[in-house]
Amino acid sequence: MPLGLKIATLWAVWLLAIVGCVGSTTPPLPRTSPTAPPDPILETEASPESPLRARAEARPTATLTATVIPTPTPAPVPTPTLMPTPTATPRPTPAPTPVPILEPQVTGLAATNAGDRLRLRVYLPQEENERTVKRVLMTFPGHGSIEYLVGFNRQTEAFYSGETYVEPSFLERRTLPWIQQNVGISVMSLPARIACTGSMRPVIDCGDQVRYEAVLPETPLEVGDIVTFRFSDLDIDIQRDCPYISNLSGITGVSSLIGTQSIYIIHRIVREVFGSYPDAFITRGDNNFSEDYCSVKKPSIVLKVVAVTKDAYVLDQEAYDRSAATHQGLLVEYGTGFADFHALVQRYDSMRRDYLNAGGTRISQATLDGMYQSLLRTQTEINLLVDRLNQLPAELDAAQGEMERYVAPYDVQLP
Repeated sequence: MPLGLKIATLWAVWLLAIVGCVGSTTPPLPRTSPTAPPDPILETEASPESPLRARAEARPTATLTATVIPTPTPAPVPTPTLMPTPTATPRPTPAPTPVPILEPQVTGLAATNAGDRLRLRVYLPQEENERTVKRVLMTFPGHGSIEYLVGFNRQTEAFYSGETYVEPSFLERRTLPWIQQNVGISVMSLPARIACTGSMRPVIDCGDQVRYEAVLPETPLEVGDIVTFRFSDLDIDIQRDCPYISNLSGITGVSSLIGTQSIYIIHRIVREVFGSYPDAFITRGDNNFSEDYCSVKKPSIVLKVVAVTKDAYVLDQEAYDRSAATHQGLLVEYGTGFADFHALVQRYDSMRRDYLNAGGTRISQATLDGMYQSLLRTQTEINLLVDRLNQLPAELDAAQGEMERYVAPYDVQLP
């Protein structure tokens, strides 16, 4: 019997004996002195004399040998073949690209007999031509703003270079750093549209497309060229360049005639003036009755006509022709009126001299009275003509505005 079962059986017998003693209802027997039984010996394999121990010792003892599981040897990890690192071709570190200065800039200064010559560099991204002429407004401390006409040549991409002369007294310091810091510069395009004045009719009218060449210092000009020039105090000395106008009462400068702003005129060169200033010309509109009163210096000439396409910008040909005919009639009246005015003034002056000289002669009073009445009639005729001539400019402006209604706007185009 297995040892565990034997132990469990003994425990159960002992417990039943105890329960039977406690729970019995049989009356107790009288006390005697019985002979005590020998002490029971618990038979276990642990008892030295136990036959169980002997049998246990006689059983063959199984020797358990632990099987050692060998530790698996990890497979060798192949060493990866390192690819050679490509050697980059060394490149030089590029220098930072300079940011172009887009504002007009004075880049050079030189003193000459004609004044201080300034070299300008301007950015003209919309300009398509290699050469062009622009209005340059320069503001000098203490002298205000002065407009210059400057011819420019393309240098690189949209950058152009040109030169102009300024009065040395305009520069407080004649150094390039002072000019760059203190002189304001702005660049403007020339007036883009030909006005419907009719002065160059029939060769050019405001409905025509006109193509120009920029006039630079090296551009040749000759009699017969149709040119655009600026008319302003900056270009014309009334006393020297306009002898007829300078004799008129109250006329002291161009601003007295046209105001403070410059105007641009397109006329034909009819002759060259040889005087104190080189390259000066007399101009005239083909539709005008007389030459222009003032000579024009070459630096004031900015454009030369190279081609004309008639009526290219006319929107309504019939209405345009009708308004142009009305405008032309007024121009003819204005021109002939001035010619009649000068003729009447000359006749009046002659009659007045005769009348004054006749006072000391033996001319009858009736003759003197007749001469006097003729003077009064001539004076009245002159006054009426002057009144009409004073009305014509407003009518011409209205007729010019009527023409412009039938003409599409267009820009000056350079070849």
